[in-house]
Amino acid sequence: MRKDEAYNLLDLNHGASEKDIKKAYRRAAARYHPDKHHDKDETEIKENESKFKEIKLAYEVLAGKVQEPQQHQGFGGGHSSFHDMFAEVERQRRQTIINGQDVEIQTAIDLSLAIAGGKTNITIPVFNICKTCDGRCVVLDEVSQGFSTHKYCHDCGGHGSISSKKSLNMNIPKDTKFGARFRMSGKGGPKHSPEGRNGDLFIVIIYKDDDYFKNIHHGLCVEAYVSLDIWIIGGSVEVATPTGKVTVEVPALIPSDKLLRIAGKGVGGNDIFVSIKVDSNYFKDPDVEMIIKELGRSLKNRHISKDVDDFNLRTKNKLEELKL
Repeated sequence: MRKDEAYNLLDLNHGASEKDIKKAYRRAAARYHPDKHHDKDETEIKENESKFKEIKLAYEVLAGKVQEPQQHQGFGGGHSSFHDMFAEVERQRRQTIINGQDVEIQTAIDLSLAIAGGKTNITIPVFNICKTCDGRCVVLDEVSQGFSTHKYCHDCGGHGSISSKKSLNMNIPKDTKFGARFRMSGKGGPKHSPEGRNGDLFIVIIYKDDDYFKNIHHGLCVEAYVSLDIWIIGGSVEVATPTGKVTVEVPALIPSDKLLRIAGKGVGGNDIFVSIKVDSNYFKDPDVEMIIKELGRSLKNRHISKDVDDFNLRTKNKLEELKL
């Protein structure tokens, strides 16, 4: 693959920076990754696998991991076809990568298991060299008038290996944190030459959905509901954590998007977060609505809503200034 083809595949301008190349590759790879198309029909799966392979090769060409083929390089005489050039670049790439690729999978476990530890049954992939292409990713398409062309192996989708599934019991240590990675040496992608070695399989632990704890970017989170009076004037609320009950102080008028941090009370000493929610049933009661409106009138009559009065005055002045 030539660089101009690689730039087009990744939708980049010529001379793009290394950072932009990586960003474009990750974006394109995420779109066509086989794991995101396992629910499609066989034809679409093969097409996406082939596209994913081309995108990967385009990135390696632009990143300098494989050599760009010469424009008039021949294979069996004459000018080479795109498939010939692609096969040659793929051959060069595989010469530099003799070891199997590392593979990462996610396994969801119950939070109680992460806290207490124990065994759980998981499913892992098992990789074997594709017998059709012998791990070369491409197969001979045709030989005609001195030209040879290649195409991606449809049996392995251009990966060079075929995976099956296997169940096994895995030991989960006590206080296993969200995102913990466990390595199974030699259980990843198969090696590509006798002197190479198989890749490793990494198992990343995530937690199953829970009716009390939620998984967010920051870590475990509890949505704590409080009464309207506590939300207005402040107070406290008790929440359960993986280490036991904790009392959380609630600031008055806390914003809905603000998270309260409880240090060290998550799994394995991680922090846990609390999101304060006001009981919505208050706003469905007509009597409560009347009470809130009466409170507003009372505060206005007592002239203590200084910030509101100041804002209303500034609004009036701004409208006059703009002549609106």
